Amino acid sequence: MPTKEPIIKVEGLAKAYGRNKIFHNLDLTINRGEICALIGINGTGKTTLLKILSTLTKPDSGTFSISGLVASKNGEKIRKLTGVVTHNNLLYDQLTSYENLKFAGKLHNIKHIDKKINELSSLLKLDTVLNKKIGYLSHGFQKRISIARALIHDPLLLLLDEPESNLDYSSKTVLFELIKNLKKSGKTILIATHNIEDIAKISDRILLVSKNKISLDQKINTSITSQQSSTIYKALNNELL
Repeated sequence: MPTKEPIIKVEGLAKAYGRNKIFHNLDLTINRGEICALIGINGTGKTTLLKILSTLTKPDSGTFSISGLVASKNGEKIRKLTGVVTHNNLLYDQLTSYENLKFAGKLHNIKHIDKKINELSSLLKLDTVLNKKIGYLSHGFQKRISIARALIHDPLLLLLDEPESNLDYSSKTVLFELIKNLKKSGKTILIATHNIEDIAKISDRILLVSKNKISLDQKINTSITSQQSSTIYKALNNELL
């Protein structure tokens, strides 16, 4: 269950690329145990926000903290608390799935790496591909291995950039079941997505990025209502006008 303990706290965030202003005075708080879907049309900054929160990109101004750690002073500690899945799977094609996960585990100084890999293999149904090279795997299995890599160090916060894109039904089912289980264990998850209907079913909040800030913060109780869905799509359509 979500608590009132902030895991992500963003205040007055600003970011621009040249003359292209992405964020201006963006504020956001996400509490422990929440699953939040980050939506918005292309170019509004969903990926940029995830990169900033994972310390891969610096904001121009403003502050943010992860689990009380101010990012400007605690980048390394924040990276230890955070698991990230980007469009780039961050895997080595010439290595097997097992070798990729073991390498990631060693980077995080994980003890009992094989035990952790076996646990993740069971969660993500990877048994049949652990000894296969990444370059020979389907997109769906590469995505699953990428998610396993992000979870290898048992992070407090998971940042996912369109994890469901181009996945078949089987891989989507595994992904959504995993997210539900991670929520039960108290993980906080922020998912950038265009797949509103599916992600809304497992989310606590829908966050719309537009006009350089979070312009809509829709809380979902048990399932998204037709009225909430109408509000979200109306806000998205306004961005296209």
